[in-house]
Amino acid sequence: MRRSSKASVLLVCVLAVVAVGCQGRKAAVTYARPYPQLEPIETLDVQVIKTETHVELTNTTGRDFGFSNLWINQRFNRPITGFEIGQTLKLPLKEFVDQHSDRFPAGGFFATGPADNVVLAEIETLDEAGESSELYGLIVVTDVEAE
Repeated sequence: MRRSSKASVLLVCVLAVVAVGCQGRKAAVTYARPYPQLEPIETLDVQVIKTETHVELTNTTGRDFGFSNLWINQRFNRPITGFEIGQTLKLPLKEFVDQHSDRFPAGGFFATGPADNVVLAEIETLDEAGESSELYGLIVVTDVEAE
């Protein structure tokens, strides 16, 4: 082998080792869980808007929500401590995970793949023991300019 060929092979090997080593292990998220086996009771007048890397929603209903889970696309969830009447939440999509702790593909500048669309959003209320209680649909607004 010529010297430049050996150097090229060595460089490729080093880059492969670095790439594999940098991936690391995925840390389990404590709130990662499967989608609840509940039928939505109704669709609430809460609009969910996806910006580039966040979802934003405002509680325009006449009720407060205590500790609950927000669900996206019947797969990814994120707990919230509460959602009061008139309150607006702006949540990073990277905080939504599925039952395997995989994060929502939110896109953005450093994304390694294309962003997923938000096509379905729901809020799952929880009882005092933290168990599923009720599931409500939310209104997903599409074709909104990114931030």
